[in-house]
Amino acid sequence: MVANLEDAAVLRELKARADIHQVLAQLARALDRCDRALALSAYHEDGWDAHGSFNGPAAEFVEWAIDTQSNHFLWTSHYITNIYIELDGDKAAVETYVQVIMRFERDGGLFDLAGCGRYLDRFECRNGVWKIAHRQVIGDWNRVDPVVEQMADGLVQQLVRGTRAPDDPSYGYFAARGTVAAAIV
Repeated sequence: MVANLEDAAVLRELKARADIHQVLAQLARALDRCDRALALSAYHEDGWDAHGSFNGPAAEFVEWAIDTQSNHFLWTSHYITNIYIELDGDKAAVETYVQVIMRFERDGGLFDLAGCGRYLDRFECRNGVWKIAHRQVIGDWNRVDPVVEQMADGLVQQLVRGTRAPDDPSYGYFAARGTVAAAIV
């Protein structure tokens, strides 16, 4: 009997960690694809985000972030890396390292803003669902690089180009499989 209780506790912890990781990946995807509904689904309804010059309700953050990205950047790529999770029942303190590259145009030239930072998230499990209750973004470093050269020909130019939601090829890919990732848009 003890082994079964221990096994159940281990499975609950593993599921919580997997659920939290999925929410983090989903939010990175949502921001890069400018998918409001998917981004909102990462936060509890009363969620909060302190993100640079923005500090307020998560629903307002999502609007602000997607409008900022749509109006100021040609594309963005968020990469989540190290994820440290301390579970405490239905709450979790999470630190996630993030790298971001954002391309923009200025004075007729292309530039890449590259930066690294961390998300300090308080996750809560409500009604069996882990979501972000509060996020604090920590900026560690950034730089702006001019794009001095791009490949004119070759393999890169032959690849299917990514776009923002809902036209990005990934939405068709998931829709063909009938998955949740396609249904949120």
